[in-house]
Amino acid sequence: MSQQRKKWSLVVAVSAALTATLTAPAGAGLPLPGIDVAEQQPASAEPVTTYVYGVQAPTAADAEKLARQGFDLLEDRDGDTLFVAGDAAVGKKLAAAGFRAEVFDTMRPSWENPGGLIGNPDPKNAKVADTFYGGYHTSMGHMNHLQQVASAKPDLTRIHNLGKTYTGKYDVRAICITKLAQGDCEQRNDGAKPKFFLMTQTHAREIAAGEMSYKFIDHLTNGYGSDAEVTALLDSTEVWVVPIANPDGLDIVAQGARPSMQRKNRNPTGGNCTGDSVGVDLNRNNDSHWGGAGTSKNPCNDTYLGPSASSELENKALHNVWAKIFKKQRAGGNSPAPVTATGYMLSIHTVAGMNLVPWQYANTPAPNDKALKAIGAQMKSYNGYQTGQAPQILYAASGGHDDYIYDKLGVASSTIELGGAGQCGGTNFHPPYSCVETYWKANKSVLMYLGKIAKAPYAASFGPNVRSAEITGANLSVTVDARTYENAAKGRENVGGDATTVEYSFDPTFASASPLALKRSGVTATASVAVNAAGQPAGRRMVYVRAKDKAGNYGPTTATWITVG
Repeated sequence: MSQQRKKWSLVVAVSAALTATLTAPAGAGLPLPGIDVAEQQPASAEPVTTYVYGVQAPTAADAEKLARQGFDLLEDRDGDTLFVAGDAAVGKKLAAAGFRAEVFDTMRPSWENPGGLIGNPDPKNAKVADTFYGGYHTSMGHMNHLQQVASAKPDLTRIHNLGKTYTGKYDVRAICITKLAQGDCEQRNDGAKPKFFLMTQTHAREIAAGEMSYKFIDHLTNGYGSDAEVTALLDSTEVWVVPIANPDGLDIVAQGARPSMQRKNRNPTGGNCTGDSVGVDLNRNNDSHWGGAGTSKNPCNDTYLGPSASSELENKALHNVWAKIFKKQRAGGNSPAPVTATGYMLSIHTVAGMNLVPWQYANTPAPNDKALKAIGAQMKSYNGYQTGQAPQILYAASGGHDDYIYDKLGVASSTIELGGAGQCGGTNFHPPYSCVETYWKANKSVLMYLGKIAKAPYAASFGPNVRSAEITGANLSVTVDARTYENAAKGRENVGGDATTVEYSFDPTFASASPLALKRSGVTATASVAVNAAGQPAGRRMVYVRAKDKAGNYGPTTATWITVG
């Protein structure tokens, strides 16, 4: 175990409650609508010392055993070591289960009764802060941000309330962003534009995840009309963003001086759970291989799968909108989605530094495995994260959102686990707010890439990817990532590619296109041409660029500006 990881992992992350000794049970009866079970609890007694254990778990069976027995597995792996959070009793339980574990970090947490919305005992009169812990946004902060953006950019945005959370305090809220035309951003699957759907902070304690949505929303709405790539994306694609998929849970995380480790929603499901052990893991509750590996049936465990498949209101809200905006494009079973399938769904978590693709429930290739692995490899080319299926590089997780949408609708999907070095990495769920910029720089281009391929992700992932296009005067210069990502399923994504064509057009459909002179060198190709703007009106115009390989696969379109006349 590295000294760097020893130094930083969980110094801040679990500095708040994981387990608390409370004087009254939380599960004695269901709370009234709009009331969290925590509001019925008194403050905790003497805090319990909590540890993070490094556990030797070299096999998939070891990881599954840890999950089945209800240990709080943190989203990180260091070789054969997984990480489990808990008190001294958890250490004894690990030993009794036959695991070799060492204390990785020690802290004395305190769990405070949040008393309504983030610490105010009178929620009717509460003014909830927009930020906490140095700049991270509360659930109310994210909701206020959506309203502010929608008010400022009515020509680009539309807000949808998808359904209530368990407590009824919040709507699961989405913002749809595009250059609005007739029929855009409606909950229908026959619209003119493909959809890229981003959801973040399903696990409430993963506070950096929601900030990626916050920054992406601003990047798109502030960049339209000035940033060529943003403008081209919003002219052609609907971008749907759910910044907080678990607002009730985030309320618990954001209370007190330091964040808590609330992972789940706040549905007590009749269990006698207390503190931040209340709730259902929304990323284990979806009706796709529900109840499989990586889940627990104990209501107080952090991977509790819920009383039934897709039981939770937060997930029902997502399933409902997905069924409305995406067409069903896969027959189920071992049938792949067609190469012409449209749409993409990305979920962002923290903090393992990984790109995960279906299937996540088991180490079994998905029917579209070749294309999904190619997309993962393309993502890796931007953020540098380890890439593969969860059982291969982390541990199996059944009932997840990306497996669900791919399984039920054939929509291409993946999960990003944000990661970094020092305080921004390891198992640090609560890094300094400065780490948000680190995560954003690593993943902004990933989000743009996935948005651009949403019109045909299974096809575009194989095509050469134009990484930059610049015009100086009338001269267009292009750089192409020509790696053969179609070999990613075999671990050969860094092999030199076979790009054969680079072309530009003033028409986004490329109905009329002109070639560039192409030079190949290993995994990179360059191309250039003097743009012929004859017949184009004077002023600033968009130029679209794409590349093709010898198999006929086109990569996504890249855009840049040219001034004519």
